[in-house]
Amino acid sequence: MGNDFRPIAHVVDEKAVINAVIGLLATGGSTNHTMHLIAIARASGIVLNWDDFDRISKAVPLIAKIYPNGPADVNHFQAAGGMGVLIAELLRNGLLHEDVLTVGDQPGMNYYTQEPRLIDDKLVWKPVPAESLDKDVLSTVANPFATGGGLHVMHGNLGRGVSKLSAVAPEHQIVEAPAIVFDDQEDFLAAFKRGELEKDFVAVLRFQGPRSNGMPELHKLTPPLGVLQDKGFKVALVTDGRMSGASGKVPSAIHMCPECISGGPLAKVRDGDIISMNLQTGEINALVEDAEFNARTPAPNTAKNHNYGSGRELFHRFRLAASSAETGASSLFAVDYDND
Repeated sequence: MGNDFRPIAHVVDEKAVINAVIGLLATGGSTNHTMHLIAIARASGIVLNWDDFDRISKAVPLIAKIYPNGPADVNHFQAAGGMGVLIAELLRNGLLHEDVLTVGDQPGMNYYTQEPRLIDDKLVWKPVPAESLDKDVLSTVANPFATGGGLHVMHGNLGRGVSKLSAVAPEHQIVEAPAIVFDDQEDFLAAFKRGELEKDFVAVLRFQGPRSNGMPELHKLTPPLGVLQDKGFKVALVTDGRMSGASGKVPSAIHMCPECISGGPLAKVRDGDIISMNLQTGEINALVEDAEFNARTPAPNTAKNHNYGSGRELFHRFRLAASSAETGASSLFAVDYDND
Protein backbone atom coordinates (compact mmCIF):
# COMPACT_ATOMS: atom_id res chain seq x y z
CA MET A 1 0.00 0.00 0.00
CA GLY A 2 3.05 2.27 0.03
CA ASN A 3 5.86 3.21 -2.35
CA ASP A 4 8.12 0.34 -1.32
CA PHE A 5 6.55 -2.64 -3.08
CA ARG A 6 8.64 -5.60 -2.02
CA PRO A 7 6.68 -8.88 -2.15
CA ILE A 8 8.51 -12.07 -1.30
CA ALA A 9 8.20 -13.23 -4.92
CA HIS A 10 10.45 -10.32 -5.91
CA VAL A 11 12.95 -10.98 -3.14
CA VAL A 12 13.40 -14.72 -3.65
CA ASP A 13 14.87 -14.98 -7.15
CA GLU A 14 17.65 -17.09 -8.67
CA LYS A 15 20.46 -14.86 -7.42
CA ALA A 16 19.08 -14.81 -3.87
CA VAL A 17 18.81 -18.60 -3.86
CA ILE A 18 22.40 -19.01 -5.07
CA ASN A 19 23.56 -16.53 -2.42
CA ALA A 20 21.84 -18.68 0.21
CA VAL A 21 23.67 -21.80 -1.00
CA ILE A 22 26.99 -19.91 -0.99
CA GLY A 23 26.37 -18.70 2.57
CA LEU A 24 25.65 -22.26 3.67
CA LEU A 25 28.83 -23.62 2.10
CA ALA A 26 31.13 -20.79 3.21
CA THR A 27 30.08 -21.26 6.84
CA GLY A 28 29.80 -25.07 6.93
CA GLY A 29 26.14 -24.80 7.90
CA SER A 30 23.46 -27.39 8.45
CA THR A 31 22.72 -30.20 6.01
CA ASN A 32 19.03 -29.49 6.72
CA HIS A 33 19.40 -26.59 4.29
CA THR A 34 19.94 -29.04 1.44
CA MET A 35 16.20 -29.62 1.81
CA HIS A 36 14.95 -26.25 3.08
CA LEU A 37 16.60 -24.16 0.37
CA ILE A 38 15.35 -26.53 -2.33
CA ALA A 39 11.80 -26.28 -0.97
CA ILE A 40 11.99 -22.47 -0.81
CA ALA A 41 13.36 -22.32 -4.35
CA ARG A 42 10.70 -24.65 -5.76
CA ALA A 43 7.94 -22.73 -4.02
CA SER A 44 9.35 -19.70 -5.87
CA GLY A 45 9.32 -21.48 -9.23
CA ILE A 46 13.08 -22.15 -9.22
CA VAL A 47 14.50 -25.65 -9.65
CA LEU A 48 17.47 -26.20 -7.35
CA ASN A 49 18.93 -29.65 -6.72
CA TRP A 50 21.84 -31.38 -5.00
CA ASP A 51 24.00 -31.28 -8.11
CA ASP A 52 23.88 -27.48 -7.83
CA PHE A 53 25.08 -27.68 -4.22
CA ASP A 54 27.85 -30.06 -5.27
CA ARG A 55 29.11 -27.85 -8.10
CA ILE A 56 28.98 -24.66 -6.04
CA SER A 57 30.75 -26.43 -3.17
CA LYS A 58 33.76 -26.97 -5.44
CA ALA A 59 34.04 -23.20 -6.02
CA VAL A 60 33.24 -21.80 -2.56
CA PRO A 61 35.83 -22.23 0.22
CA LEU A 62 35.02 -22.82 3.87
CA ILE A 63 36.02 -19.63 5.69
CA ALA A 64 34.16 -19.96 9.02
CA LYS A 65 35.20 -22.45 11.69
CA ILE A 66 32.21 -22.83 14.00
CA TYR A 67 30.98 -25.89 15.88
CA PRO A 68 30.95 -28.67 14.75
CA ASN A 69 33.68 -27.59 12.28
CA GLY A 70 35.64 -26.18 15.23
CA PRO A 71 35.35 -25.27 18.92
CA ALA A 72 34.02 -21.72 18.38
CA ASP A 73 30.33 -20.91 18.79
CA VAL A 74 28.21 -18.23 17.14
CA ASN A 75 29.29 -15.67 19.77
CA HIS A 76 32.95 -16.17 18.83
CA PHE A 77 31.95 -15.83 15.19
CA GLN A 78 30.18 -12.54 15.88
CA ALA A 79 33.16 -11.25 17.88
CA ALA A 80 35.42 -12.02 14.91
CA GLY A 81 33.29 -9.83 12.66
CA GLY A 82 30.27 -11.98 12.05
CA MET A 83 28.14 -11.95 8.94
CA GLY A 84 29.23 -8.45 7.94
CA VAL A 85 32.89 -9.41 7.59
CA LEU A 86 31.98 -12.72 5.97
CA ILE A 87 29.72 -11.07 3.38
CA ALA A 88 32.34 -8.39 2.65
CA GLU A 89 34.99 -11.07 2.10
CA LEU A 90 32.77 -13.03 -0.28
CA LEU A 91 31.84 -9.89 -2.20
CA ARG A 92 35.47 -8.81 -2.57
CA ASN A 93 36.24 -12.16 -4.18
CA GLY A 94 33.26 -12.23 -6.52
CA LEU A 95 31.56 -15.06 -4.64
CA LEU A 96 28.18 -13.42 -4.01
CA HIS A 97 25.59 -11.70 -6.19
CA GLU A 98 25.59 -8.13 -4.88
CA ASP A 99 22.65 -6.90 -6.99
CA VAL A 100 19.77 -8.55 -5.13
CA LEU A 101 16.65 -7.20 -3.47
CA THR A 102 16.60 -7.77 0.29
CA VAL A 103 14.57 -6.63 3.28
CA GLY A 104 17.20 -3.97 4.04
CA ASP A 105 16.64 -0.24 3.66
CA GLN A 106 18.97 -0.16 0.66
CA PRO A 107 19.21 -2.60 -2.24
CA GLY A 108 22.16 -4.96 -2.61
CA MET A 109 24.36 -7.06 -0.35
CA ASN A 110 26.77 -4.21 0.38
CA TYR A 111 24.17 -2.94 2.83
CA TYR A 112 25.01 -5.94 5.00
CA THR A 113 28.68 -4.99 5.27
CA GLN A 114 27.67 -2.34 7.79
CA GLU A 115 26.80 -2.71 11.44
CA PRO A 116 24.63 -0.59 13.75
CA ARG A 117 26.19 1.70 16.36
CA LEU A 118 24.72 4.08 18.92
CA ILE A 119 26.50 7.45 18.74
CA ASP A 120 25.13 10.35 20.80
CA ASP A 121 21.97 8.31 21.34
CA LYS A 122 21.47 8.03 17.60
CA LEU A 123 21.50 4.88 15.52
CA VAL A 124 24.14 5.07 12.80
CA TRP A 125 25.54 2.46 10.44
CA LYS A 126 29.29 2.02 10.19
CA PRO A 127 31.37 -0.25 7.92
CA VAL A 128 32.37 -3.55 9.47
CA PRO A 129 36.08 -4.10 10.24
CA ALA A 130 38.26 -4.35 7.14
CA GLU A 131 39.30 -7.86 8.12
CA SER A 132 38.48 -10.62 10.58
CA LEU A 133 39.28 -9.94 14.21
CA ASP A 134 40.00 -13.63 14.81
CA LYS A 135 41.47 -15.55 11.88
CA ASP A 136 41.06 -18.85 13.77
CA VAL A 137 37.28 -18.44 13.56
CA LEU A 138 36.70 -16.36 10.44
CA SER A 139 39.33 -16.54 7.74
CA THR A 140 39.71 -15.35 4.14
CA VAL A 141 39.13 -16.74 0.66
CA ALA A 142 42.89 -16.60 0.10
CA ASN A 143 43.57 -18.63 3.26
CA PRO A 144 40.47 -20.81 3.87
CA PHE A 145 39.99 -23.64 6.32
CA ALA A 146 39.10 -25.83 3.33
CA THR A 147 39.17 -25.13 -0.39
CA GLY A 148 35.66 -26.55 -0.84
CA GLY A 149 32.43 -25.85 0.96
CA GLY A 150 32.40 -29.19 2.71
CA LEU A 151 29.18 -30.69 1.32
CA HIS A 152 29.24 -33.63 -1.06
CA VAL A 153 26.52 -35.38 -3.00
CA MET A 154 26.83 -39.08 -2.23
CA HIS A 155 26.00 -41.51 -5.02
CA GLY A 156 26.23 -45.20 -5.79
CA ASN A 157 24.13 -48.34 -5.73
CA LEU A 158 22.50 -47.18 -2.47
CA GLY A 159 21.02 -44.11 -4.16
CA ARG A 160 21.79 -40.42 -3.73
CA GLY A 161 22.30 -38.49 -0.52
CA VAL A 162 24.41 -35.76 1.02
CA SER A 163 27.35 -35.72 3.39
CA LYS A 164 28.89 -32.96 5.49
CA LEU A 165 32.58 -33.38 4.91
CA SER A 166 33.85 -30.26 6.66
CA ALA A 167 33.71 -31.56 10.25
CA VAL A 168 35.02 -35.07 9.58
CA ALA A 169 38.75 -35.59 10.15
CA PRO A 170 40.59 -36.83 7.02
CA GLU A 171 41.44 -40.18 8.62
CA HIS A 172 37.71 -40.89 9.06
CA GLN A 173 36.51 -39.87 5.61
CA ILE A 174 36.86 -43.32 4.07
CA VAL A 175 35.16 -46.30 5.73
CA GLU A 176 34.60 -49.87 4.53
CA ALA A 177 32.89 -52.11 7.06
CA PRO A 178 30.00 -54.57 7.54
CA ALA A 179 26.48 -53.18 7.79
CA ILE A 180 24.34 -53.43 10.91
CA VAL A 181 20.74 -52.65 9.97
CA PHE A 182 18.23 -50.84 12.18
CA ASP A 183 14.71 -49.56 11.52
CA ASP A 184 14.49 -47.43 14.66
CA GLN A 185 17.12 -45.26 16.33
CA GLU A 186 16.04 -46.55 19.74
CA ASP A 187 17.11 -50.04 18.64
CA PHE A 188 20.55 -48.65 17.76
CA LEU A 189 20.87 -46.98 21.16
CA ALA A 190 19.81 -50.18 22.93
CA ALA A 191 22.44 -52.19 21.02
CA PHE A 192 25.08 -49.63 21.99
CA LYS A 193 24.14 -49.84 25.67
CA ARG A 194 24.35 -53.64 25.51
CA GLY A 195 27.91 -53.36 24.21
CA GLU A 196 27.09 -55.02 20.88
CA LEU A 197 28.65 -52.29 18.73
CA GLU A 198 32.27 -52.46 19.90
CA LYS A 199 33.61 -53.16 16.40
CA ASP A 200 34.00 -51.73 12.91
CA PHE A 201 30.59 -51.29 11.27
CA VAL A 202 28.35 -49.05 9.20
CA ALA A 203 25.01 -48.35 10.86
CA VAL A 204 22.23 -48.51 8.27
CA LEU A 205 19.18 -46.74 9.69
CA ARG A 206 16.20 -47.27 7.41
CA PHE A 207 12.65 -45.87 7.15
CA GLN A 208 13.54 -42.41 8.46
CA GLY A 209 12.57 -40.42 5.34
CA PRO A 210 9.87 -37.78 4.88
CA ARG A 211 7.17 -40.20 3.71
CA SER A 212 8.00 -42.88 6.26
CA ASN A 213 7.94 -41.00 9.57
CA GLY A 214 8.51 -37.35 8.75
CA MET A 215 12.31 -37.35 9.10
CA PRO A 216 12.77 -37.09 12.88
CA GLU A 217 16.01 -35.68 14.29
CA LEU A 218 18.70 -38.38 14.51
CA HIS A 219 21.28 -36.26 16.32
CA LYS A 220 21.16 -38.52 19.42
CA LEU A 221 23.09 -41.12 17.38
CA THR A 222 26.14 -38.86 17.15
CA PRO A 223 27.40 -39.26 20.78
CA PRO A 224 27.52 -43.09 20.79
CA LEU A 225 29.00 -43.21 17.29
CA GLY A 226 31.55 -40.62 18.38
CA VAL A 227 32.47 -42.70 21.43
CA LEU A 228 33.05 -45.76 19.25
CA GLN A 229 35.09 -43.73 16.77
CA ASP A 230 37.23 -42.34 19.60
CA LYS A 231 37.90 -45.92 20.73
CA GLY A 232 39.51 -46.58 17.36
CA PHE A 233 36.68 -48.35 15.58
CA LYS A 234 35.82 -47.52 11.98
CA VAL A 235 32.18 -46.45 12.13
CA ALA A 236 29.79 -44.59 9.84
CA LEU A 237 26.08 -43.96 9.30
CA VAL A 238 23.90 -44.35 6.22
CA THR A 239 20.26 -43.30 6.44
CA ASP A 240 17.35 -41.92 4.48
CA GLY A 241 16.76 -39.67 7.48
CA ARG A 242 18.36 -36.42 8.57
CA MET A 243 20.73 -35.12 11.21
CA SER A 244 21.05 -31.59 12.53
CA GLY A 245 23.78 -29.10 11.75
CA ALA A 246 25.50 -30.01 15.02
CA SER A 247 26.38 -33.41 13.56
CA GLY A 248 29.51 -34.01 11.59
CA LYS A 249 32.28 -35.72 13.56
CA VAL A 250 31.27 -39.19 12.32
CA PRO A 251 31.20 -39.89 8.55
CA SER A 252 27.64 -40.18 7.31
CA ALA A 253 25.54 -40.31 4.17
CA ILE A 254 22.10 -38.92 4.94
CA HIS A 255 18.87 -38.03 3.12
CA MET A 256 19.38 -41.10 0.92
CA CYS A 257 16.94 -41.15 -2.02
CA PRO A 258 14.75 -42.88 -2.98
CA GLU A 259 13.79 -43.45 0.63
CA CYS A 260 13.16 -46.95 1.93
CA ILE A 261 9.39 -46.71 2.16
CA SER A 262 9.34 -46.05 -1.59
CA GLY A 263 11.47 -49.10 -2.34
CA GLY A 264 14.83 -47.34 -2.17
CA PRO A 265 17.94 -49.52 -2.43
CA LEU A 266 18.87 -48.92 1.22
CA ALA A 267 15.97 -51.27 2.08
CA LYS A 268 17.86 -54.06 0.27
CA VAL A 269 20.88 -53.91 2.58
CA ARG A 270 21.29 -56.88 4.91
CA ASP A 271 23.34 -57.32 8.08
CA GLY A 272 26.93 -58.15 7.13
CA ASP A 273 26.91 -56.55 3.69
CA ILE A 274 30.14 -54.59 3.25
CA ILE A 275 29.40 -50.89 2.84
CA SER A 276 32.01 -48.67 1.20
CA MET A 277 31.76 -44.95 1.97
CA ASN A 278 34.18 -42.39 0.56
CA LEU A 279 33.34 -38.82 1.53
CA GLN A 280 36.19 -37.47 -0.58
CA THR A 281 34.84 -38.88 -3.85
CA GLY A 282 31.18 -38.95 -2.84
CA GLU A 283 30.80 -42.69 -3.41
CA ILE A 284 28.50 -44.87 -1.31
CA ASN A 285 28.01 -48.52 -2.27
CA ALA A 286 27.03 -51.89 -0.92
CA LEU A 287 29.76 -54.24 -2.12
CA VAL A 288 27.31 -56.88 -3.28
CA GLU A 289 27.21 -58.45 -6.76
CA ASP A 290 24.83 -56.46 -8.98
CA ALA A 291 22.73 -59.48 -9.90
CA GLU A 292 22.25 -60.49 -6.27
CA PHE A 293 21.58 -56.95 -5.05
CA ASN A 294 19.08 -56.19 -7.82
CA ALA A 295 17.23 -59.45 -7.18
CA ARG A 296 16.66 -58.68 -3.52
CA THR A 297 13.20 -57.61 -2.36
CA PRO A 298 13.21 -54.40 -0.29
CA ALA A 299 12.71 -55.27 3.37
CA PRO A 300 9.52 -54.15 5.15
CA ASN A 301 9.62 -51.67 8.00
CA THR A 302 9.87 -53.59 11.28
CA ALA A 303 9.43 -50.50 13.48
CA LYS A 304 6.03 -50.38 15.17
CA ASN A 305 5.93 -46.86 16.59
CA HIS A 306 6.76 -44.57 13.68
CA ASN A 307 3.24 -43.35 13.00
CA TYR A 308 1.81 -43.13 16.51
CA GLY A 309 2.10 -40.72 19.40
CA SER A 310 2.82 -36.98 19.71
CA GLY A 311 0.13 -36.24 17.15
CA ARG A 312 1.79 -38.27 14.37
CA GLU A 313 -1.56 -39.81 13.49
CA LEU A 314 -2.83 -36.37 12.40
CA PHE A 315 -0.01 -35.90 9.90
CA HIS A 316 -0.16 -39.29 8.20
CA ARG A 317 -1.83 -37.86 5.09
CA PHE A 318 0.81 -35.11 4.82
CA ARG A 319 3.60 -37.67 4.98
CA LEU A 320 2.05 -39.67 2.16
CA ALA A 321 2.15 -36.55 -0.03
CA ALA A 322 5.73 -35.58 0.83
CA SER A 323 8.27 -35.33 -1.94
CA SER A 324 11.78 -36.76 -1.72
CA ALA A 325 14.52 -35.12 0.33
CA GLU A 326 16.20 -34.00 -2.89
CA THR A 327 13.07 -32.13 -3.94
CA GLY A 328 12.58 -30.43 -0.59
CA ALA A 329 10.68 -33.06 1.44
CA SER A 330 7.57 -30.95 0.98
CA SER A 331 3.89 -31.51 0.32
CA LEU A 332 3.34 -27.94 -0.91
CA PHE A 333 3.71 -28.73 -4.57
CA ALA A 334 3.21 -31.69 -6.85
CA VAL A 335 6.30 -33.79 -7.52
CA ASP A 336 6.48 -36.99 -9.51
CA TYR A 337 8.18 -38.92 -6.71
CA ASP A 338 9.12 -41.93 -8.81
CA ASN A 339 11.05 -39.77 -11.26
CA ASP A 340 12.94 -37.51 -8.82
